[in-house]
Amino acid sequence: MNLLEDKLAIITGGSRGIGKSIALKLANEKCNISIIGRTKKEVDSSINEIKNLGVNAIGFIGDQSDENFVKDTINSISSEFSSIDILVNNAAVGMRYIENSDDRFIHNMDSDNWKTILDINLNGVFYFTRETLTVMRNQMHGHIVMISSGLGRRAYQQYGPYSASKFAMEAMMQIVSLENVKQNISCNSVAPGGLTNSSEKFLGKMEQPKLDGILPVNICDDLVLHLVNGTNNDLTGQALTASKWNEENNISVQDLRSRLHKATR
Repeated sequence: MNLLEDKLAIITGGSRGIGKSIALKLANEKCNISIIGRTKKEVDSSINEIKNLGVNAIGFIGDQSDENFVKDTINSISSEFSSIDILVNNAAVGMRYIENSDDRFIHNMDSDNWKTILDINLNGVFYFTRETLTVMRNQMHGHIVMISSGLGRRAYQQYGPYSASKFAMEAMMQIVSLENVKQNISCNSVAPGGLTNSSEKFLGKMEQPKLDGILPVNICDDLVLHLVNGTNNDLTGQALTASKWNEENNISVQDLRSRLHKATR
């Protein structure tokens, strides 16, 4: 029996990129999946892929910065499944949302752009974490993973609201870990360790040397599985980096790319 069989994982931003890759990884371990995305076509397509792996899967379409949407979503999931075992807070918006690069400096930034990024990347994570914790604390177990960024551990110019949201996510991770250790709930963060190909529509604008160094979309898969498979309940409150953890566990970037190639054949 797989360790995740009959468990349920919620993955925000699970219809594409890193989130979708994690969803498929957990589904391969017989974990039931609920994904949240903003585009019906992508959510429907991803749900079909996940179901083909022989697990139950449901999708929700909406914006995680909408508190009522998050509450309704968790209520719907709770009515469908007997427990919520895993939450992966993956959904986020980057600075490319602000098209004019000069407007990404703090001294030029529009208040609406600042608020939009913080609402999605921080408040949305808070809403999903809070509502899911209500369920997890009642059942006295659960795993929460925050998909973070190196920019949430060291700031860089022109990334103001994005970096601020990820720094705050790291603080939230530590607080959630401290507040819920007696309820057998772990909370950790995972940064990919470099630029990934989650932002497909922007990659065509990059120079080839940078494209060659982009990490594969499944960079976080193995570490997330390690954190949520039920064998590492004492591991909590940690800020981890996927590329470093993979290297320590003899998982090369080429191995990950090879997996992706086999999966698409």
